[in-house]
Amino acid sequence: MTTRLPIIIFALFCALVIPEEVQAQRGSYAAVAAGEYHGLVLKEDSSLYGWGMNEEGQIGNGSKQTARTPTRVEGGVKEVACGREFTIYITNAGDFKSVGKVYWR
Repeated sequence: MTTRLPIIIFALFCALVIPEEVQAQRGSYAAVAAGEYHGLVLKEDSSLYGWGMNEEGQIGNGSKQTARTPTRVEGGVKEVACGREFTIYITNAGDFKSVGKVYWR
């Protein structure tokens, strides 16, 4: 039993950190942002899509489930940035939004 533990741990590690190709929607992109284990793309039509780990809600799609494919977050976005477990973005209306776990000091 103890000889299998390192193999199980290695398999779990690989499942989290080995990149895999994501089938994105075709179109033109204005920006890309990446956090520790999540990413977002801003399309030129101002729609924001995110995918990856989402334990803190950092994708911003209203869920805390991992998104294995790009998931629409919001429309009308003009800027996006990511941190370790959070995403911030500014809408075309000038609203500032932050999702996920943001550390303020």
